[in-house]
Amino acid sequence: MAALYTLIARKIPAMEGFWQALAAEERAHATVLASLVKLEAVGDVVFQSTAFQSKATLVSIEFVDNKIRQIEAQGIGIPEAMRLAIDLEQSMLESRFFDVFEAGSTEMRSEFAELRRHTVDHISRIAEAFTAKGG
Repeated sequence: MAALYTLIARKIPAMEGFWQALAAEERAHATVLASLVKLEAVGDVVFQSTAFQSKATLVSIEFVDNKIRQIEAQGIGIPEAMRLAIDLEQSMLESRFFDVFEAGSTEMRSEFAELRRHTVDHISRIAEAFTAKGG
């Protein structure tokens, strides 16, 4: 998501700060998620991923990669970028992406709750910006 938002920032200079802020937050989220792999090794986190969830995650990653290539080649307008971002962020919640992890500690459960809250916050901020731009 960070790569997508960074690209959108480059393609829509009038909203560069907005998209760069989202990209920075997504990079922070990616750092947290990457640390989960290390925590799984010591048993603090257990992946509860089903075959469906794993497939859905791979499809989502592939979709974002394809969108990045498409936007690089064709550009993107503000309304399309806003709709795409809302759809992607919403899909994270609807697919229960964060539910594939079972935290072994209160601290980790808190981290997952925070990631969910940030996703909800992103949806709200993008929707507000979309409305402000006449969407």
